[in-house]
Amino acid sequence: MSYLVIFPSGALHVNDVALSAKTDQAVPVSLQKAFEKSIGQGFFALACYKNRSELTTELRYWQQLSYAYMTARCRNEPAPNQDAQVIALTPAPFILLPDIGSMLQAPPIMDGAEYLALETLSSVWTQLDHYVCDQVNKAHLSLKDFLKQKAPQWHQIGRVCLHLAENTQDPEYPFAFMATYVGELNAQNQATYHPLGHIIKRLAKDNKKTELMNILSPLDLATTTSELLKAVVANDDIYHPLAWTAQQAFTFFKEVSSYEEAGLMVRLPDWWRKRAQLKVSVDIGHTAKNALDVDALLDFQISKTLAGQQLSEQEWQQLMAAEDELIFFKGQWVEVNKSKLQSTLDQWHKVEAGVHQDGLSFAQSMRLLAGAPIDLNSNQTANTPEWLSIQAGPALATMLEQLRHPAAIKPNALGKSLQASLRPYQQKGLEWLWSLTQIKLGACLADDMGLGKTIQVIALLLMYQKKYKNKPDKKPSLLVLPASLLNNWNDEIKKFAPSLRCLFVHPSFNTSLPEAKDCEQYDLVLTTYGILTRQAWFSDYDWQLIILDEAQAIKNPGTKQTKAVKALQAQARIALTGTPVENKPSDLWSLFDFICPGLLGSAKRFQDFTKSLSSREHDIYEPLRKLVQPYILRRMKTDKTIISDLPDKVEMNTYYQLTKKQAALYQNAVQELRSSLVNAEGIQRKGAVLSFLMTFKQICNHPAQRLGNGDYSPKDSGKFLRLAELCADIAARHEKVLVFTQFRSITAPLAEFLSQCFGRPGLVLHGGTSVKQ
Repeated sequence: MSYLVIFPSGALHVNDVALSAKTDQAVPVSLQKAFEKSIGQGFFALACYKNRSELTTELRYWQQLSYAYMTARCRNEPAPNQDAQVIALTPAPFILLPDIGSMLQAPPIMDGAEYLALETLSSVWTQLDHYVCDQVNKAHLSLKDFLKQKAPQWHQIGRVCLHLAENTQDPEYPFAFMATYVGELNAQNQATYHPLGHIIKRLAKDNKKTELMNILSPLDLATTTSELLKAVVANDDIYHPLAWTAQQAFTFFKEVSSYEEAGLMVRLPDWWRKRAQLKVSVDIGHTAKNALDVDALLDFQISKTLAGQQLSEQEWQQLMAAEDELIFFKGQWVEVNKSKLQSTLDQWHKVEAGVHQDGLSFAQSMRLLAGAPIDLNSNQTANTPEWLSIQAGPALATMLEQLRHPAAIKPNALGKSLQASLRPYQQKGLEWLWSLTQIKLGACLADDMGLGKTIQVIALLLMYQKKYKNKPDKKPSLLVLPASLLNNWNDEIKKFAPSLRCLFVHPSFNTSLPEAKDCEQYDLVLTTYGILTRQAWFSDYDWQLIILDEAQAIKNPGTKQTKAVKALQAQARIALTGTPVENKPSDLWSLFDFICPGLLGSAKRFQDFTKSLSSREHDIYEPLRKLVQPYILRRMKTDKTIISDLPDKVEMNTYYQLTKKQAALYQNAVQELRSSLVNAEGIQRKGAVLSFLMTFKQICNHPAQRLGNGDYSPKDSGKFLRLAELCADIAARHEKVLVFTQFRSITAPLAEFLSQCFGRPGLVLHGGTSVKQ
């Protein structure tokens, strides 16, 4: 039973019944889905189907028609300087194609074969053409780019291909060049190449001007940027094979991208894409004189390598003395850019001279390994992979590997001191924190809220308690946090680590604030950002660890509390935050200026560095990402590999109408903004817009917030009325609700309003809420 059936009218239809019948060869699922959409889509899928042996006899027959269409379509592709819009390819010319005649004369045994006519093939051709034109134009691509994405085996058909191959028989001319025309796909779904001269003569003889123009236009376009190709075309050498020198071949290699942009295809020797690279290699941290940590000074070694293998000085000089840029050396072709290589080598000898006495600092080493300049100076040359290879030497590589894969801490290592079981990802977090802090490196634990940053830190503190138990060099750690979290930490420690000896430095816990001498007997001292700014002794004490909870509190480097935090002294520093970068890169700089001082340089140097990165064409912030990545551990609740027993977050937007009073105020504010922008320029204009954005938010909350009259009647605010509707359902189900607002001034009116909805008062939390409350 045939899958494609010809009706007496001559029309082709899909026979779904054939799918349930037992046949020798089933119809591939991908083709079934395509034909379910339309005949055109089905035949396009048939043209793209590569394994002919999987097709039934009838589908191989129909594939001939899709091949004939695609060949004709590709050969009629508009030249690059023409409109990219793809227009219908009239079926009239297909009557003259030899494949069409053979299809009419010898169809296979299939349902409706007796009704096969020229009109049948013409109808299918038209449906396929309509589908292709529609898809290409919807994608806003040229036919060539569309086929490159959707049917890569077809995008080369109808195009000129430039070939460059090795000619091992002639040392003086070791390369051969030839231009061909890609005519069609063969039965094995492979492109067929024809001598370009033969095709040009045939098309000229048959007066096929369109195809002739489509072939010659890309060649002509390529000659505008290539003197090499321009000479080849001008001398008519493009129509026969040429023997080339190594220098001619190298020029060709360098211009490949411009040829491809012009619409030409290029075939090169396989080794060129994966060619051996000649580089200046730098190994940082080759040996370890002492224990490696953040205070270590690292050595480095400079060498010259080819494909990772070190070259002798004699071999290097031999390459540098060569006249050509492409040299056959040690059985392989090597690209030699003497000026770039020598410049890179000279640059590193300057670095070597600058740090000869002491070596590289840990921060400098990490910058170089990340591909950033040694001092984050945008005027310095960063790691350029083309001619420079920087890698960690054996000693440093071992340390970095330990950071990436920290040694496992047995779950029972803490015994009964931790009265909880860590989840697998929390256990990994503990191992990571322990590994970094042991070598005095800072850490930013940036897990999503709810993943247990608190318990991971508590487990870490228990590790330190165990390590320094009864030792004279024992020091307490310091935890700085917002006042609103003091009770939370108190409860968590009592619940999970009652053996931790804790001292709270805050009026809500002490009638008189403790001092430095009171800290010695404790494992952990807890205080708030506010208290820290008022007690100078914190910065005089040498802490084991300094831990910041809600570390975004120090994102503004100029504030008093940020300066107080960064004045603290400790062996290692930890920041807890779910948002390492909230608004801009400077947030990240301020955070790292605490956990890894000096790694990102000064604020001004970092600003210049990030500005220079923004001008990169690819992987814009890759060096910065690599630089900070080892010190940030970020896990998300949406990642099922981290935690799989949490329900998915559901977000639902709820809309409301402004009341007449709100709408009038909003319109007046719009008019005020329009008037203020008439003569405003630059920073004044931006300031006015930002100011009015706040005004619009206030009006949308409640007119009273904008007017300041204290009259928060619910009927005047569409937002209040919609909130009442939502809360009525929540109250009816005896559930709870958490309402957020960025405006402290509206919390009291909201609390009073919601107490009426729920029939009981609620709780209010903001920056001014006392710790006790």
